Amino acid sequence: MQTLEIKDETVTRSKADKLLGVQKRSKLAFPVFNSLTQAIEAERNQPERRIALTQRFFKTYPVPEEYQKKWDRAPKVDSVVARLSRQTALPAEEAAFKDPLDRRMESVLKRSYTQAAAILRPAVASAGLARTAKHWAQELARHPPSSKQQLQTEVDKLSTTLSFLAEAATEITKLAAKATANTVVARRALWMRHWTGDTASKMKLLSLKFTGESLFGRSSLCTAPEQETQAQHCYPTTDNQETETDKHDDNPDSPGLAKQGLVHRPSQFVNYHTVEITTHTRSVDPRTDKTPQSSHASTNCVALETEWWKQYGLSQNAIDILLQARKQSTTKVYYRVWKTFLTWCGQRHIHWTDTSTTSVVEFVTDGFKKGLGLHTLKTQISALAALTHTKWADDPTIQQFIRGVTRAQMAITKSRLPSRNHIG
Repeated sequence: MQTLEIKDETVTRSKADKLLGVQKRSKLAFPVFNSLTQAIEAERNQPERRIALTQRFFKTYPVPEEYQKKWDRAPKVDSVVARLSRQTALPAEEAAFKDPLDRRMESVLKRSYTQAAAILRPAVASAGLARTAKHWAQELARHPPSSKQQLQTEVDKLSTTLSFLAEAATEITKLAAKATANTVVARRALWMRHWTGDTASKMKLLSLKFTGESLFGRSSLCTAPEQETQAQHCYPTTDNQETETDKHDDNPDSPGLAKQGLVHRPSQFVNYHTVEITTHTRSVDPRTDKTPQSSHASTNCVALETEWWKQYGLSQNAIDILLQARKQSTTKVYYRVWKTFLTWCGQRHIHWTDTSTTSVVEFVTDGFKKGLGLHTLKTQISALAALTHTKWADDPTIQQFIRGVTRAQMAITKSRLPSRNHIG
């Protein structure tokens, strides 16, 4: 505190405190710089925004390989547990949850683990480097260099170390803020599991700005939060929940469900994760009323890809060059696959950022059932790899699926060939 020249601001004691012998209370505290406050607020304003751990991050804070395996990936669910949860022989943990909110919680918590564990990298590097710098400073004080040039070299070395520690502290702050935001999203999903609103509205509520005061923040949900009647229209009601649900279950256009649903949907719900979503509407005509899904006809795939690259901290000029890496014909095919996949995800209430091995396999399986060939399916997998920045072709499950499709198509081809007896 003395090094930072922080003054000790004590609280004045009252007469009662003096009579009771209460000591002066110190208010010493480290200052919170505006740059760090802005970094924290940026993560809380968009709690579902992902932090991209770039190659620069891993190169700046390298750790031994044995720790990389434990820190860089969330632990897998034991195959026995995953198999029991699904009551099937395939231990695929992503498919163990049927409820969309459960799947979102699982995804957020896994992401939270990797981002919280990422804090260990700069923390470990900072701890070791800070102790080393202290030793350098002590040696410098005990044995000052004889020449001015040598002294300048030692000072520059300490200055570089301090700069590294400052950058590491900023990185730790950002990751810690994101870790807290992830827990907020997971808790929101937990509390909304039994609400009666539609899934699309619940998913939007997960991305509400977090103010740090309440889990959801009524000021974000209601235009007049001070009025209890207004608040009741923003949150789903819980009174006679089962009775009302049963009463209007057969009528999807019943006004009772509208009262229980999440009525107000402010525009600030939408962040870069939902850039592909245009509207979530409900048809007035009961004959055309179908499962709510995202309208991806006007999906701006260029904007979608641009926003992803921005998460890596790249400039617009760099992004423009990256967007030209693929052939124009390939880009058109990929964007067509992306739109189809986004629509497919919307129909199943899956967010495309939560794409897993299971969802990729199910998507290409639907394509195979519709008669798509092996080459087309591989193209779809490549397109999804470009969308999610994940090498799905290297996934063992997807590789097994491709082998299965190859054998299935060979069997179909053989069945269509005329037999030898028929030829004779």
